[in-house]
Amino acid sequence: VPADPDDDARLGRRFYLPTVSRGLLLSDPNISHAGAVRMTFATVDRPEQASTTIIYYSGQLGLTRDLGLEVTVPTQLVAVNVGGLDQSLYRFGNPLIAAKYRFYLPRVGRRQPILTARVRWGIAATQRNQIPASDLFIEQFSQPVTFPDTWAFFLEKSDVGAGFSLGWQAGWLIFGVETHLDYLFPTEVATDQSSFLALGYGFAAGLQPFGEVATVFAETRGVSFLAGPARTELQVYGGVRSRLFDFVEPALWVGYPIGSAAEVTGLQVGAELRFSYDVRAIIELGGQRRDTGS
Repeated sequence: VPADPDDDARLGRRFYLPTVSRGLLLSDPNISHAGAVRMTFATVDRPEQASTTIIYYSGQLGLTRDLGLEVTVPTQLVAVNVGGLDQSLYRFGNPLIAAKYRFYLPRVGRRQPILTARVRWGIAATQRNQIPASDLFIEQFSQPVTFPDTWAFFLEKSDVGAGFSLGWQAGWLIFGVETHLDYLFPTEVATDQSSFLALGYGFAAGLQPFGEVATVFAETRGVSFLAGPARTELQVYGGVRSRLFDFVEPALWVGYPIGSAAEVTGLQVGAELRFSYDVRAIIELGGQRRDTGS
């Protein structure tokens, strides 16, 4: 791939579609075949102190050059001492299915921004998980760590939503923005029968002086409940994402909550290992065949 893949200069007969280096935790605006494991670790006091590890397993499938599907399965590992008894519980959250379509906006500078529209469905597949010999649920320790991902651990609630993500790169600088609106509603067997709207948003800025070997990002994600239980939570992150051998993407970051979640949890440490293969297609232009890739 050339140093500037969306420069219109022809490399023989090859013409490369623009891609943008994704941020740390923002949604990926690109279309690719991909698989990833993402982990976040934090300590939560609510009211007992627990070591909480969140693990996301995710995959993407590029159906066409611009249309893709995503599946994400969140899990939670909570180690807590209740009544003098040490317990470690590993449970699933709500899986997420999303479809996305990528658009290319008019060129800004040398590059075209990428706008990716997305619809998603968080499936209420599991019930709340009570910690034995207590009146606590392990989701009480997971939600403060993952609050911007409202679909993941509000168990017994389905989530339908739509939104978009925008990515653009100018030389060494990378920018990403996302927003989405979700409606969470209870299942018939839910103990909490409330429903509410949640507005999610995020912004990332990255610096890439050494190419894709190391991109340094500052990022924030947040969510505001627009109806129902009034609440706004933000999380800020700083870290590094790399791209090695064209398809391996390791990432490391630290994060910190801003809002009521900061009363029960603090510094977070996260990592991701992602494998991706960008979708390629063939376009006929003026009777001349050109390979294109993203």
